[in-house]
Amino acid sequence: MLYLEKLNSFIENKFALSNWKKKKYVWRYSLFFRIFYILLLFGLCYTIIIRFLISNESFSNHYCSSSKISSLQRSYMFIFIFVILMGFLNFFFSRLTYLYSNFTNSEFFTLGIYYTIVGFLIKYMSWILSLLYICWIFFLIISILTIFFNPSLWCGLTYNIYGMDALHNCFLVQSKNTGCEISKDIIKLTKNDHCNDFNILKVQSLLFLVRSSPNESCSLKDKKLCDFFVDFIKNKQTTWESFPQCSGNTLELTEEYFLEQPDKKSNIYLFSLSIIFFWFITTLVLFTLFIVIKINTPVDSSFIMNEDRLNFFFKFTRLLDTWR
Repeated sequence: MLYLEKLNSFIENKFALSNWKKKKYVWRYSLFFRIFYILLLFGLCYTIIIRFLISNESFSNHYCSSSKISSLQRSYMFIFIFVILMGFLNFFFSRLTYLYSNFTNSEFFTLGIYYTIVGFLIKYMSWILSLLYICWIFFLIISILTIFFNPSLWCGLTYNIYGMDALHNCFLVQSKNTGCEISKDIIKLTKNDHCNDFNILKVQSLLFLVRSSPNESCSLKDKKLCDFFVDFIKNKQTTWESFPQCSGNTLELTEEYFLEQPDKKSNIYLFSLSIIFFWFITTLVLFTLFIVIKINTPVDSSFIMNEDRLNFFFKFTRLLDTWR
């Protein structure tokens, strides 16, 4: 009886070793995709922190039109969508490949229709991931090119101390934190209007609320100034002589007067630059690792796909397919 148990144990060990030799390559990919989604999770947390800082008024000093700000917000939304989608699919794919690597084909055959479903998902989900990776790489390339060669799309210009006065006063109006009550009929700021938009500041006469010299202060938190400004909006003939600390409407100031030199970039631009480079370096490291694994790992014969019948689109989108 003892010899029979030893024989059974020997056969099981040999069978397990044989199965491991066949499935260890699939396990490698399982490990890679596990590393992939863990790094994506850390990257997502970093992106959320940066997005929070950008939306904070304390870090808002960029000169940018409302349309460009909306475009920048969409770019961040694309990053979130890409990362969440890649993270979920990589997690799901890592679990499927790990499951497949731990069982023999004969054990999978006994699952019936579930074997077909699992096999189908493992075989074709890698193509979906490849398509997603290619779109992500194109998005990063376009972002890098535009952030260097067309920084205005990323709100690169920044307000100086005079422009920041107008900007902060606009924030005070939006948050209803002024020294007096300013109704929406006086200053009309819609949901889509951004205080960082120079045209908004100009139309709402907020450019008059800037200090006359660097050491002065001109804020709507001052109740007297706030009451005067409301009266000024209603009656444009009112003079600013009683508030010499503010520039008022005494001078016709150009746009450049409120801006820093072009080489000094805004906080939102620098934060965006850090996000793009973070994801570029992370993507470069991950796909370098992917290529190393792919070169040294034979494709499981169960997942080989005949490309002769595929058109150019499917062939191109399978460039980063695990089973190609």
